Amino acid sequence: MTSLYRALSVFLGVCLSASTFGAPRSAVAAAAAPESAPAPVSIIQADVPDPSDPTDPASELQDAMLDKEPDLEKGLVVDPKSPGWATRYGTELGRMLLPARAAPASLAPMGAEPPLTGTWRTNTIVSSTTGINAIAYAPDGRIFAGSGSNGLRVWGPDLNGIFTWTTILSSTLGLPSNSVRALAIFDGDVWVGTNLGIGLYNLSTGSWDRLTKSNSSLPHNYINRFTPIANPAGLDYIWIATDGGAARYTPTRPTPSWNIINTADGLPSNIIYDVAEWSTWTGTKYTFFANDSALTRWDGASTFVDAPGSTDCLSGLHRATRLLSTSQGELWASQQEDLPTLGRSLPQTWVPSGVCRYHITGFLT
Repeated sequence: MTSLYRALSVFLGVCLSASTFGAPRSAVAAAAAPESAPAPVSIIQADVPDPSDPTDPASELQDAMLDKEPDLEKGLVVDPKSPGWATRYGTELGRMLLPARAAPASLAPMGAEPPLTGTWRTNTIVSSTTGINAIAYAPDGRIFAGSGSNGLRVWGPDLNGIFTWTTILSSTLGLPSNSVRALAIFDGDVWVGTNLGIGLYNLSTGSWDRLTKSNSSLPHNYINRFTPIANPAGLDYIWIATDGGAARYTPTRPTPSWNIINTADGLPSNIIYDVAEWSTWTGTKYTFFANDSALTRWDGASTFVDAPGSTDCLSGLHRATRLLSTSQGELWASQQEDLPTLGRSLPQTWVPSGVCRYHITGFLT
C-alpha cells in the first residue's frame, strides 16, 4: 500500500509540473507561494460574457452583432460556376453557420452542362400535359418545357429547395398564350414563342415582357423557332422564325435593332420553320432558312439560293423543318415528306422522313 501511495504522489507531482510548465509567471508564483502569502494580482483583466445571464451587457452586445445584417459584399455570395445561383444572408450568424447555395451544374456558353451518366430517366411533367414542343435549360438549373396547349411547365426548386414541376399559364401581362411553340435562353430571359407573340420571362426577377406585331417590328405573331447566336465580333443576337418571315433581333441600347428577311428580299416563302448559321472551312458564313418551299441559303448580302438536295434529302416532296449547325462544319436538318392524296379535296399531309446532313457539296443521307 505504501508503494501505491508513493506512486500516486509521484504521478500527481508530474501532473502538477506539467500543468504549471509554460503557464503564466503569475500562475507559477501563485502555485509556489505559501498559504499565508497574499494572492498575486492579475496583470490582465478580461470581461467574459456569461451566456446564461441575459442581462449581461457583453452578452447582449454579442447577440446584437450576430443578429446584424451583413454588409452587401459579405452577405451576397454568388456561385462562380453558375452566376445565376446566389445566396443572400440576412444575419451574421447565418453567414457563419449556413453554407452558400451551389448550382448542380456549371455555366457554359450554351447554358449549364449537367454531367452525362448514360442513364435515362422518365419524368412525368403533369398528368394533363400533352404535346411538348420545346425544352430549354436555364443557367440557374431550371428546365422549361413548352406545351402545345397547357402553357409553360417549369422544373425548379420550391421554397424548401426541392425540385418539382410548376405551371405558368397565359395571363394579361404574362405568357401571351398557352400554345407554346418555341423556347430559348437569351439575354437573361426565357424567350417563349407562342401563336400570339413572344413572352420574355426574366430569370432574375420573374417579371414578364412581350414582343408582338403590334408593339415591335416582329413580322408575325406565330412563332416557330428561336436561334440564339453568340457573336464574337459584337453583340449577340437571336433569329426568330415566324409565319411572316425571319427576324434578327439584336438587344442594342436603348432601342433594340431588327432585321427582317422575307419574300421581298428573295425568300421563296414567308413561312419560316427554322434558321441556322453555318460556316465553311475557309470562314465563309451562310444563313439557312428552312421555309415552306425549300431550304434557302443566304450569303448575308443579296443572294438567295436553294440548297442542293439529293434523292432522299430535301428534294421533290421533302422539306426541312428543323436545323442544327455544328462546330465540325456540318448542318443537320430534320425533314418531312408530303404524302400524295387521293383527291384534291383532301388536306395536304406531311410526315417525318428522317434526318439529313449537309456538306459543302450538298446533302447526304
